[in-house]
Amino acid sequence: MNINKLASTFQGQVELISDILIDDFSYLKSPKGDGIKYCFISHAHSDHYKGLSEPFTSCPQIITTLTTKLLIQEQNKNSFNMQRNLLRCREIKFNETLELEPNLNVTFIPNFHCLGSAMIMITDFRRLNEVNILYTGDARFEDQVIQSFRTYPSLMPFIYGDKRLDMLYLDTTFAYRNININIIENMNGIYQLIELIKKYPKGTRFRFWDTVYGFEEVWLKVHASITNSSWDLGSATKWIGKIKESVPCNLERSINSIDRINELCESIEDDPFFHFSIGKKTQTGKHVVDLKHAIDLTRDEYEQIYLPKKQDEFTSIFEAYDGVYEGRFLYQNSPLKFYYYKHDSLFFPTHVKFIYSRHSSYLETKQFVDLFRYKPKDLYPITESKVTWHHGFNMNRFYGVPNTTYDQRAHSWYGSCNVEVQTDVNNTNIEDYWSSVRSFNSVSTEADFDFDAIGQDIKNDENREEFVIRKDKLSKYTGHVIQKQIKEKKLRRERFNQNLDVSQNNESNIVIIPLNSETLSQDKVKKRKVMKVTSNLNNILSKLDFI
Repeated sequence: MNINKLASTFQGQVELISDILIDDFSYLKSPKGDGIKYCFISHAHSDHYKGLSEPFTSCPQIITTLTTKLLIQEQNKNSFNMQRNLLRCREIKFNETLELEPNLNVTFIPNFHCLGSAMIMITDFRRLNEVNILYTGDARFEDQVIQSFRTYPSLMPFIYGDKRLDMLYLDTTFAYRNININIIENMNGIYQLIELIKKYPKGTRFRFWDTVYGFEEVWLKVHASITNSSWDLGSATKWIGKIKESVPCNLERSINSIDRINELCESIEDDPFFHFSIGKKTQTGKHVVDLKHAIDLTRDEYEQIYLPKKQDEFTSIFEAYDGVYEGRFLYQNSPLKFYYYKHDSLFFPTHVKFIYSRHSSYLETKQFVDLFRYKPKDLYPITESKVTWHHGFNMNRFYGVPNTTYDQRAHSWYGSCNVEVQTDVNNTNIEDYWSSVRSFNSVSTEADFDFDAIGQDIKNDENREEFVIRKDKLSKYTGHVIQKQIKEKKLRRERFNQNLDVSQNNESNIVIIPLNSETLSQDKVKKRKVMKVTSNLNNILSKLDFI
């Protein structure tokens, strides 16, 4: 499995309850699939209703929230089989215990991952011994989410009472990473984004690239904080109005923020300060700033790379094409792109990453497991792979649950898991970061994380066209681009390891001159590499933690 594209690997079958499937319908095609009576869908992301488009002769009863059903129908209008299978869907309200048959109950517990998403609690009294299964689905177990779980009646017997989960299926999308790595809370990441947007000049156009269900909260908070703005939601959010009209449950509407999303659709100002669009490029105008979420970014890196900059903060700066400049910093070998606004004499990034995650770090998943009075008897990861297993990720080592079904199966699938947990002895609680030599895995893992490791360009057709233009105007950048990026990353690490000043760079075509506020308007400097010899390397190094 490609660790850069981690998605749910759970195959649907529930231990101890053989007639139930969760989030995967593929098993229905097997000879044993005839014994399945009920299928649950935790939320509307496509890796959680795999196989639903198959032409089943006899589809079991499907149970999910109304919001999830509507979202799946909306994004699969052309799938006849899926629409037909969803006719068997039975809708369930949040925190409502539904009796599927005598002595078999299910409860959908809101987990705030996206519109309509839920954890699924199954209680089976049909055997001599009661069986309790909790399936988390995808979830981000931040402190406020954990606190909300303490108030739900279906979880209270396991948190405060003597009941114990027989099986916990846990979202482990990012849990395999370094056990000391943390991800800042989403509210803080959104707040940083809002403050950065406010620094841009009036009339700036922004484009949110993330349209996956779950990012609505980002749009809403930006809209609430920057009221004098115009929003073009395009086709990416056409489902909003339909859900608004179709969901009668007040609890489901309030948890999903559907009412507020509908208000966002209607917010168009006559003289907006900023313009926002969502999804594909629909805005016209010369300068559009792309906004994309990330998890692998420290606060220091965020401040050094994405805040507006003066000219003397660059080690080199040149105009690449049509008012777009490429600049380098002391710790950044590969140039990043900026727009230059003469009125403010500042450079503003053309691509901005904001910290936002829909999945938990290891520490957050551990906090969730520790929420229960007794550890679960068994623990199974919803996302796993051979790579993570050989990196030391097993349930006993990470969560203290011995002899789990997963550990036994993974041992037979992948061989011995004999790698000790890799901990960072120099950091007891560090923010998640990218491409650091101390990180457990120096990779980006968000499934829809489209920036490369050093935050340069969004990988899409539009930027390929920009790249062609840049190659035509700057012939020295032609050929061997990938090899050059690899070399530059290596040089960056060597520079920090050797504590070398950037002025020692002997790269050709560099002109070392003093920079001032008039420099960029001079013809002799345009379209040339310019390096500013700086003397504050130690000050910057003290704020960074790459080695």
